[in-house]
Amino acid sequence: MDRRNAGTADVLASVASITESFGGSYDETVGAVKVELMLGASSETVTGSKNLTSLAAELHLVSGNVDNATEASVTHLVGGLHYAKVGGAYTLAVDVA
Repeated sequence: MDRRNAGTADVLASVASITESFGGSYDETVGAVKVELMLGASSETVTGSKNLTSLAAELHLVSGNVDNATEASVTHLVGGLHYAKVGGAYTLAVDVA
């Protein structure tokens, strides 16, 4: 299982695109805020289950597309605000057989 834990903030920023791929289950916990700032696209693929917890907020400011895909269950918990401003398409695909 891949894990990412941030005590206060998790910030992904790029003048291009960011692509993340996880070959199995993925667990992420952020103590306060998760922020994605991109001039390109944001893409994430998880081949197992995905668990994401952001205690305060999650912000996506992306000028391109936002694409998320997983082949198992997704648990996404945000304690306060979940905000997305996307210039392109926003796609979430869960393929549970």
